[in-house]
Amino acid sequence: MKSLVPHQLYYAHLGLREKVKNDIKQDFLHALDERKEAEAMIYLHVPFCEYICGFCPFDRVTDKSSDDTYVDRVKKEVDFYAEKNFVQSLEFTGIHFGGGTPTSLQHEKLRELIDYVRRKLDAYDAPLHVESSATTLPDETIQMFKYEGVARTSFGVQSFNPALRRKVGIGATLDDVLSTVSRLKKNKMGVHIDLMYGFPNFGIEGQERIAVDDVKKAIELGVDSLEFSQFYPFYSPLENKILRKGLVFPSEQEVVDTILTATDLLEAAGFTQVSEYAFHRNGNVMLEGTYFGNVTDTLALGPSSIGRVNGFAYRNITHPRYNTTEAPPILLMKRTDPKQEKEWDIASFPRMLRISKGKVSVEHEPKFKELLDKGLISDTGNSFELTRKGKCYISDIHLFLMRGEERMKLKVFEVTSSLS
Repeated sequence: MKSLVPHQLYYAHLGLREKVKNDIKQDFLHALDERKEAEAMIYLHVPFCEYICGFCPFDRVTDKSSDDTYVDRVKKEVDFYAEKNFVQSLEFTGIHFGGGTPTSLQHEKLRELIDYVRRKLDAYDAPLHVESSATTLPDETIQMFKYEGVARTSFGVQSFNPALRRKVGIGATLDDVLSTVSRLKKNKMGVHIDLMYGFPNFGIEGQERIAVDDVKKAIELGVDSLEFSQFYPFYSPLENKILRKGLVFPSEQEVVDTILTATDLLEAAGFTQVSEYAFHRNGNVMLEGTYFGNVTDTLALGPSSIGRVNGFAYRNITHPRYNTTEAPPILLMKRTDPKQEKEWDIASFPRMLRISKGKVSVEHEPKFKELLDKGLISDTGNSFELTRKGKCYISDIHLFLMRGEERMKLKVFEVTSSLS
């Protein structure tokens, strides 16, 4: 079976549905008083956008009238954590500004947040990634990024096909995309884009070839890296439309063929696949390794952001309630499952493509033998790695390695079925 799990799956947050109560909140505050040397990343969610894409499931708004209040509240949240012993003892390995579209903020306000987070959390040495869009990267923002030493900015293209872009509600024009690529190159900044495949049949002629054509166009433009990910049909504005019209998705074989053809094209052009979605030609500054590859805490800031700190997983309150909630603005919280923490490397393995044999427990050995027998992984001596075939079934391997009760917590889309 060809399945698809949510793009933003954080293993330790499975089952994070309980509203924060005073007793667990107090335990969380005590945990923040501890000192424990560890690595962590910082994630800041910026909810503002110029337009709402039809495929986007995240917390976002186009009304930016509350941006001053938002910036003030982020600062208060940063102040809250910066005073805690646990946070002060962390070594931050990366900072990720996501959204929404962080560059929808005026560049002066975005710069103010960058400087504040770095200064208050002593994170000047951590590489910074700021998500953007093709309509929110004017020259002054690019210059600010260069001055601030932003390691990477990426923006969503999703497709270069005009008809498909209209169907999925992308507000930027192709001229916007090409101009942004040109200006990033002119300023000697890397070009990092997102592409999607596996959309339902919108009645566009030759739709099965569009994803491959998109990859060819990205190569032609000389992008430095790209994320090539399958459209996930739940939790987005498009979901109701797909249900209402009964739109049909590509078959398993069509999806597999798309993955294989795109991979061959990218590898022939000098790209290396470094995670489930990410293909790099120049540099390796994406943060997938921190998200999925290392057992690392995430200090999550801003509305709807998801974090885990010293044995606790949490999700912040949504925008605009975030603007009126005192720090910490947490809506959901749980203690992380020790079994899940112990199996983090197993859970992350398919997304990071390889795993050291020393991290495979005796309990999981029979499953790895079955993956070997099916030709989905190979034994390289010191590690197991996904084969060419295995890279087409990453979500399935991910589900296969999970315990049954964990699989039940996920909303999984079966590629071989219609959306229902």
